Amino acid sequence: SSDIYTLTGDPLAVLHVQQAWTKTLATPWATIANPIHINLFLNPIEQVMTVAFLLLSLAALRVLPSAAFGVYSLLLILPPLLSGTLISTPRYYLVVFPVFIVMAMLGRRKTLHQALSLLLYTLLILFFAAWVRFYWVA
Repeated sequence: SSDIYTLTGDPLAVLHVQQAWTKTLATPWATIANPIHINLFLNPIEQVMTVAFLLLSLAALRVLPSAAFGVYSLLLILPPLLSGTLISTPRYYLVVFPVFIVMAMLGRRKTLHQALSLLLYTLLILFFAAWVRFYWVA
């Protein structure tokens, strides 16, 4: 079995290859405020989702029985926030299950549940329509 250094001559090749995707080390607030992205349609959606998952992760620290859930959520959200770009971050957030538990708890309120359902169904239809037309949606 070969290691990265033997193959490339660069022991940090795994990190250096990220530059091809315009990923560089950045502060979380800089990443959210000015994400580098090739698709201007997705920028606001990725920004809103990032802020929402960040806020819901902070809520998980207070609402869920163990603070470990909130810490887990924040640790999963941190790497994309430090990357300088929000490209494809929504798919990374799918594994942040404590956020979905908090959303389910918030869904007990009927009006909030209906508003979120309407918003998310609308986004689902928009993303599906874009995907069918071969636009980048992830």
